[in-house]
Amino acid sequence: MRKRINRIVLVFFSLCFVKILFAAPVFTLTPLTSTSFQITVRESVTVKYLVQNQSRKTHTLVLSPIAGVTQNTTTGNCSSHFTLKYKEYCILTLQISGATMQRSIFGGPAVCQQLPNGSPGALCYQPSSANVLNISLIPINSYILQATTGGHGTISPSGRVSVERGNSVTFTARPDSGYIVLKWLVDGKVVQQGGTTYTLVSVKANHTIKVIFVRAALYVCGENGKIYFSINGGYTWNATTMNPAASPVNGIYATAEIIYAAVDNGFVYYSINNGATWIATTSPDGSAVNTVFLMGSVLYAGTDNGFVYFSTDNGTNWTATTAPDGSAVNSIFVTSDGLYAGTNNGSVFLSTNGGTTWLAINGEPDGSAIRGIFISNNTLYVNTSDGFVYSSVSLIGGGSWTWIAQTVYSLFVSPNDDRLYAATKNGFVYYVSEGDELGFVDYTQLNALFVI
Repeated sequence: MRKRINRIVLVFFSLCFVKILFAAPVFTLTPLTSTSFQITVRESVTVKYLVQNQSRKTHTLVLSPIAGVTQNTTTGNCSSHFTLKYKEYCILTLQISGATMQRSIFGGPAVCQQLPNGSPGALCYQPSSANVLNISLIPINSYILQATTGGHGTISPSGRVSVERGNSVTFTARPDSGYIVLKWLVDGKVVQQGGTTYTLVSVKANHTIKVIFVRAALYVCGENGKIYFSINGGYTWNATTMNPAASPVNGIYATAEIIYAAVDNGFVYYSINNGATWIATTSPDGSAVNTVFLMGSVLYAGTDNGFVYFSTDNGTNWTATTAPDGSAVNSIFVTSDGLYAGTNNGSVFLSTNGGTTWLAINGEPDGSAIRGIFISNNTLYVNTSDGFVYSSVSLIGGGSWTWIAQTVYSLFVSPNDDRLYAATKNGFVYYVSEGDELGFVDYTQLNALFVI
């Protein structure tokens, strides 16, 4: 009886030992890299395992397929069908591509005993649960960038631009002739001054992109008798080589070929070399010249004596019109339809017969002197000595004035696009339409400005 019991116990322990041996992995996969990643369809990662045969039997092994996972079988890595003897090993290198993954991967890789037909058999092993593949396929969010300009140039790409999350986009601005880039705005906030390119880095939200162009050439004249110019939209300013005269310059008119200056000493001066030298015309009436305007080949001047003069020979001879109201004429604007004059009494006058008769139009904006008159897009603009800017859509009278800006001493409105520029008594120039300072010119009152 005792022998039988001993035999039963021996069989029991023998069976337990067999089970323990059988539970041990025949081949193991030990990670050599991280096995947990988050990737998008645009990304890929490489994962490596050391595969080792733990049994005394030689095994030929093969990788069980996983969608999105490719085995690298180049030299130094496990081959597509690899044979390992006891304790032999090789490096299993896996290339995981988000573009070919069908879904996130959790589990594997499984290495299996190869069947005679070359396919994976039932005897398979994979890494421990802590070391299996854990590859999360995350979606790519797309965002919309709305790219526009303020006119007078183009932006590329433009309009509605779709961008994948995390990507960067470079925008290129191309100003029209005579314009430069003033600034770049993202969501209405200035992010860059100047420059023809701007890069929005690592996009993670919808945005608006806007580029603002400004006229490149600006001229201002000062109470100190100097004329200044900028060829880069106001970033830097230079005085002309010579001054027209040792007297305040009250008005200025410029083209690409010639600059005219209305000077307090009673003369109109002109320069054909950007201020290197000046030539004086004859004086219209001996009083201060407050404003000058060129329409075609006809030169106009307004004087302190209250008259508007015109010359068809570049200022050699002047012809007076009748006086609008007897007070000083501070500003002139001429169109094909009429001659406008702003006076010290605070009225705007229109003449449709070359200055023979004048009609006060739209009433007085605020009762103070009219300092500037401009017409753009069928809108009449004026600025007054009280520092305000007004507009009216009535060009021939019968209308009213609408207040649009303040703290403006000198005004310029670009023809055809309603862009407002302003100069101040303390030497600064502003782009009123965008609320931007275009630079400090000098410690002097800026009596007038002109933008080409």
